[in-house]
Amino acid sequence: MRRAILATALVAALAAGPVSCGESPRAQPPAAAPTHDADIAAAAAAAEAEARRIIDAITLAERTRVYSGYKSALHGEDGRGRRTRMRVQRRADGRMVLEWDAGGTTTRRWVVRSRHRWIDDPSLLLENYDVVLPGDEVEDVAWRAVERVELRPRHPGRPSLTLLVDTETRLVLAEQLRDHDGVQRFAWRFDTIDFDPEPEAFADAEVVAAPSCIETDSPTADGAAPAQPALSLGAPPAGFTRVARQRAQDGTLTEYWSDGLAAFVFRQTPAADLTGSDEGDFETRACSGRASVSGTVEGVAVELLGNLPTSELEAVAASLCVGPEQRSRPDRPQFPESVLPDGNSRR
Repeated sequence: MRRAILATALVAALAAGPVSCGESPRAQPPAAAPTHDADIAAAAAAAEAEARRIIDAITLAERTRVYSGYKSALHGEDGRGRRTRMRVQRRADGRMVLEWDAGGTTTRRWVVRSRHRWIDDPSLLLENYDVVLPGDEVEDVAWRAVERVELRPRHPGRPSLTLLVDTETRLVLAEQLRDHDGVQRFAWRFDTIDFDPEPEAFADAEVVAAPSCIETDSPTADGAAPAQPALSLGAPPAGFTRVARQRAQDGTLTEYWSDGLAAFVFRQTPAADLTGSDEGDFETRACSGRASVSGTVEGVAVELLGNLPTSELEAVAASLCVGPEQRSRPDRPQFPESVLPDGNSRR
């Protein structure tokens, strides 16, 4: 049974009546523990519905609210990471404009569509993470009242996410991402925010193009199909499914796997591009909450990179094989955006 304490608390919250997007779901006293199988099933179903309602209100605000403001971001552990302050504007056409000074000399602007995959489709997140309302008092963010919403993993070795949500608009005003060891790796919060901003034109904004998802092979310059890496994941981590796939002109195949919050990249390169690696000789690295495993399997150069424990990526590497992949959700729709937690697909 999924978290019984959460389930009973959410049943009571649901019984208090529906909450619109502009209202805050209020924590209620724990209900009596269910004693029969039917009661347990009903409590679990109610908890799932309540979690979905909370996340749906947040994602609706993230997709539709128009605003402008300044936010501060911290990359790395608290007090020791790189700090960035930027201006953020979300426009009525759905695009988000990020603007900041690069080295105090040049203003840089980017346009992005979505900062998190789960904002567009929270289904995978809700399959693998519990939505918890601690009910504790939280200091205002940008002079606005907020409520703490926590996303806690159902499987060990996964990150967690804390959201501070505006009680009126349901927009997320601050986030804190912790890795599987509980160490803060990324955090941001609004310093100021205006929900009735003046319209502005960013004609010189640099548009960040999302990578395309290609399920078929891209032809080479001479029209021939590129070499075919043939490796599949024999045992993906619990709750993970492939959410995107790209094939480069040189035949390199890149797959993005996620459980809704945690993620890893699986990249395989044709044998012609190998650089002398020995079969089965893997190199493992870990830094700042991320890990990578690289080596050669069946004559194909492979690399795994993600925010999972090193041991789990090593287990994924050991499961690589020639044959059909094993996926927990083969019907999962494909999305073009990056799956890494900070929104960037990079090495």
